[in-house]
Amino acid sequence: MIDIILNQNRCQGSKCGKCAYVCPNNVFTITDVVTVTSPVYCKMCQECLEICPEAAIIINIPDHDKNTAEKIIKTKNRNTGKKRLLKTY
Repeated sequence: MIDIILNQNRCQGSKCGKCAYVCPNNVFTITDVVTVTSPVYCKMCQECLEICPEAAIIINIPDHDKNTAEKIIKTKNRNTGKKRLLKTY
C-alpha cells in the first residue's frame, strides 16, 4: 500500500488545501488541517506533489508495487521548483 506523509509543519492546511482540490481520488480531507484519509485510493498521478507550494507531501511506494516504474522518482513543483521525493520501502 502507498504511504502518504504530510508534513504538518510545512502544510498550510485550510489556508491552502490545493492538494485536496486537485486529487481526483479524494485522498486528502480538509478541516482546520489537511489530513490523508484514503491513501489506498492514491493512483500516483502526482498532482498533489506538483501543486503543493510548500513541498509538504512525501509518497512512499512499496518496493514490490508492480506499478512503480522506478525505485526513486523525483518530481519538481511547477510553482516553486522544490523537489518532492517518491521513495520505495
